[in-house]
Amino acid sequence: MDSAQQLRNAASWHALIASIREHPDNDYWILWKQLAMRFVQKAVDSGLNNYFRAGRSMNHLVFSTLDRNGLRDEPRVTIVIRTKSEIQIAYGNSNRLFGSPELEYTLPLEEGFSTFRRFLHQLWTATISDPIPEEMRGPINPISCAVFPTIGNGQFAESVLPTIGR
Repeated sequence: MDSAQQLRNAASWHALIASIREHPDNDYWILWKQLAMRFVQKAVDSGLNNYFRAGRSMNHLVFSTLDRNGLRDEPRVTIVIRTKSEIQIAYGNSNRLFGSPELEYTLPLEEGFSTFRRFLHQLWTATISDPIPEEMRGPINPISCAVFPTIGNGQFAESVLPTIGR
C-alpha cells in the first residue's frame, strides 16, 4: 500500500469522526457519539487509520480495504454500538441493514476491540495480497471467538460455515 493511499485512508477516518460529531447532542445520540468516538479514537491511536478506509452506513461504522466510497458486495468489517457496554462486530460482504454477515459477535465494548483487530486482519488477508504490515499487527489479546479462513474474495470455506451455528 503506497503512502498516497494511506493518506486517503486517514482522511476517511477524519471524515468519519466529523460525521459522528454532527449527530445531535440529545438523549438518543449523546451516548452513541461518546462510545463511537472512543472506539474510533482507539483505532486511530493504534495506527489502523493508515491501512483501512472508514465510513458509515446510518449508525454503523464500516471499515474496508477499498480505495473508494460506496461498498457494494465487497468484504467489510462493521461495528454496531448496541448499548453502553456492548458492541456488535461483523465481517461480511453486505450492508448489515440488508443482509446477514458471514461472521458476527456481540461482545462487551472493552473486549470488542481485540476482535475488531482480528476481523481487520481477516479482511486484509482476504483482500490484499501483501502481508499484514508489522506496524499494523500490534498486540492482539487471546479471544474465545474464532476468525475463520477464507477461500478468496472474503468468502468462507464451506466446511467452516456449519461450525459457526448456521
